[in-house]
Amino acid sequence: MEAKNIISGVMYLTVVGISIATMESKEVFVMIFGPLIPLLMIWYPEEINEFTLGSVGEGGTIDKPIPGFLISGFGWLVLVGILLLVLVR
Repeated sequence: MEAKNIISGVMYLTVVGISIATMESKEVFVMIFGPLIPLLMIWYPEEINEFTLGSVGEGGTIDKPIPGFLISGFGWLVLVGILLLVLVR
């Protein structure tokens, strides 16, 4: 397993653990399932990129792939942001 997967997994478990200990049940549900999308962006950026190519909306197309590091980097920003929000609360 890669280091980025281990680090992001530990961050996710930290968010979930703090949420369970300090929040109400509705908030815990959001904090368990909310960070899953950033985790997928970190773990599978190339696979997510394949879904973005092709037709979008009314007549628009995406014909160039997005670099995987941008998808992964955005996932990291969201995951770290969620962790900081939970810690500050």
